[in-house]
Amino acid sequence: MKQDNLSLRKIAKELGVDTNTVIKYSKPTSSFEIVNQNEAVTKQTNNAKKIKPEERKKSPVNKETGQANRVNWELRDLELSIIVETECKKILADLDNKPTRVTFSRVAKRIGKLNFMQRNKGKLPITMSVLGQYVESVEHFQTRRVKWIVQELVAGNEELKRWRIEKLAGLKPGYGEQVQDEIEKQLKQFAFYAPKPWSEGEITWRQLN
Repeated sequence: MKQDNLSLRKIAKELGVDTNTVIKYSKPTSSFEIVNQNEAVTKQTNNAKKIKPEERKKSPVNKETGQANRVNWELRDLELSIIVETECKKILADLDNKPTRVTFSRVAKRIGKLNFMQRNKGKLPITMSVLGQYVESVEHFQTRRVKWIVQELVAGNEELKRWRIEKLAGLKPGYGEQVQDEIEKQLKQFAFYAPKPWSEGEITWRQLN
């Protein structure tokens, strides 16, 4: 165990990240079987300096042997997994714009790695595992969008109505039960009332506990 921790610290130092981050993403998941991952990374860490973008694309050939240099997939996978998680968090944290669904294609496009990730899914087990933790189902995304719509309506002092939420959230008839429950929850959480306004057209909101 001590040797494993030492190896992980070396990897973390190589990537310039916290050791806990490497430990988190080095554990096998139910979706991907990562066999002897730490051992494989350790063997190549000493010779694996951070790969430059141009080196990744060209995979240069050794002039003396005529053989292509071996790609350090373990290190590349760890690096990419961190980039992917950062991008997923950016998408979810963006409350200033209308929510967008977290999908494989969207995340890969945003980091400029769509073709690369499509071609090498099997060589990127950690990256795919991390991405799988953030990818949203349609229903989960619709639920998140409903929450955002309600916050926008409240901030704009607009009356909450089911039909309005459904329309703004782009919901079609027959949407999921989870989304229905979220709408009910939001309607109960925020109660609209309009006492005598302080000025013409003023509307007041009250949040119920």
